[in-house]
Amino acid sequence: MPDEQQSEFLNDRDKARMIEHMNADHADAVMNYLRVFARVNQADSALLTDLDRCGMTLVYEREGHRRHCMIPFDPPLQDASEVRKTLVQMAVEAREQLQSRTQ
Repeated sequence: MPDEQQSEFLNDRDKARMIEHMNADHADAVMNYLRVFARVNQADSALLTDLDRCGMTLVYEREGHRRHCMIPFDPPLQDASEVRKTLVQMAVEAREQLQSRTQ
């Protein structure tokens, strides 16, 4: 997708606010995204670092090494109003999958 369309999706201020909120208030959900959707079972920490219509980028640490992963949104988002709903749905799905693994 052209950079022009990506920048129209979410302005920098709103994106920064969403990322800060997710990392500060929903760190457990961010870690669960990593475990379920990126299939990274071992990580010391995880941070959401970027959002666009195609997905989210996480940075995580494992065994002293910093790594990046991109988790796609399926389907890609049409507009910024879908971000919250999609992140909540993914958080619920991740939590349910992790709970079913421990039963």
